[in-house]
Amino acid sequence: MRIILVTPALAEALREATAGQDHRLDPRPIAAGPHAGKEALPERVLEDPAFAGQHAELALCPIAEIDPDAAWPDES
Repeated sequence: MRIILVTPALAEALREATAGQDHRLDPRPIAAGPHAGKEALPERVLEDPAFAGQHAELALCPIAEIDPDAAWPDES
């Protein structure tokens, strides 16, 4: 699974910026593995016109390949 890695601070800013809109960004905290402590958004957000206002900022964030079972072990 390819994701956009965001810091917790950016994740909160994205939640606030899109709150109350028809389409919201709600990054998912990564629980375990090498990216634990960061938050994740699906890479497809970069192509979604609903989030055009956030594309420039998100384009600066790293993209990573993660194993969902490793990142969220309690949910597998």
